[in-house]
Amino acid sequence: MGVDNREVLKERLTDEYQQEYSKTCSPRWAFEDIAPAIPYVGEEYHDAPAKVFIYASAENLAGDLHHLQELRARSVRQQMHRSYGLRPRERQDQNVHIEPINNGALLKVARHILSFYPFGAEFSSSSSKAFLEQVSVANPGKFSIDPRKLDRKPRKNLDYADDPGKFAVQRSYVETDFKHLAPQIVILPRKVFDSLQSAGLDPLFQKQDHIILIQQVQFQAIYGKGKRRQPTAPRPDWNTSTDYGAWRSPWYASAYMQWITENSDRINWAEQTIVL
Repeated sequence: MGVDNREVLKERLTDEYQQEYSKTCSPRWAFEDIAPAIPYVGEEYHDAPAKVFIYASAENLAGDLHHLQELRARSVRQQMHRSYGLRPRERQDQNVHIEPINNGALLKVARHILSFYPFGAEFSSSSSKAFLEQVSVANPGKFSIDPRKLDRKPRKNLDYADDPGKFAVQRSYVETDFKHLAPQIVILPRKVFDSLQSAGLDPLFQKQDHIILIQQVQFQAIYGKGKRRQPTAPRPDWNTSTDYGAWRSPWYASAYMQWITENSDRINWAEQTIVL
């Protein structure tokens, strides 16, 4: 049901998001008057070798009250388009309002994963920005937790990747993403995938060629206690910079890429659901 025109696609996503938001508004645990952002659709999404949709995790605005005020000054439609037209921060090549996309980490891991498919070489590896324009990205968690509604502690890390209940109240937005983007490959954290399944969204993941489940591309997820995504090769021997040009990303993204390379022979890349 997807369309092949970026601007038409953005408008259809916005229309359906706005219809849902006008009925349900923000969940009781979220910041009020902050509408959900539609996915960022790359300029070349429809011309790419495959339609790739990358989910990060959940919107998190708790650490930036000034930005919250700026968003509230915009119309609902403008809020929904907040992933578009933003100036990148210093040392970053893109700004779509999603930190693991902005810093290049999740994009670089996703691009590396695609290199194990026959069409992978057709995706750009020259920069994170070039690759971003070939895919679509979003947070499946569309709303940000308001810490004042949970406790009195000022917390910044308010991810809810492992909370199916919070995803359940946002299922209409996730369904809209899949309906209009019509992805062939979906890359997302395994923890988020499990929560979406528990929230009753499992049927959405039946039509794709590949569902690729990854760790969240963060230092703790790769090197934290009990995690097993540390590469065996010493850092000077990592083969993660070839063909990646001026791509900027945190070093732990390269660590995860090296682990994937070291374990690639054990992975059946033809399967629909792949766990990395």
